[in-house]
Amino acid sequence: MLSFERVLEAFREHLTEDTGVEVVPTRHGCTFLTWDDRRENWDTAEICLTPEALLDRLTGAVESYEQCRLLDGTRDPTDAERKAFAEAAERYRKRCLERP
Repeated sequence: MLSFERVLEAFREHLTEDTGVEVVPTRHGCTFLTWDDRRENWDTAEICLTPEALLDRLTGAVESYEQCRLLDGTRDPTDAERKAFAEAAERYRKRCLERP
């Protein structure tokens, strides 16, 4: 069974590396936050009521992070690069869904 703890454990490496994303466990689920360095303020605050919602949100965050890290907003990704970003995110998703 998927739990918030399992999702956070699977994405721990990403959350350590990507300093623009934080997840805060609350009594009502987990809050997903993104930081805007230019404005020095939180850009996004989204409650994830289920572990599946958090998994989806973090999977998308990995794709975005990989794209920003590689391209730094200088150009649009190629199809091959988009595929590589999606594969990186999928590796994290699989960690969550593997049996312990």
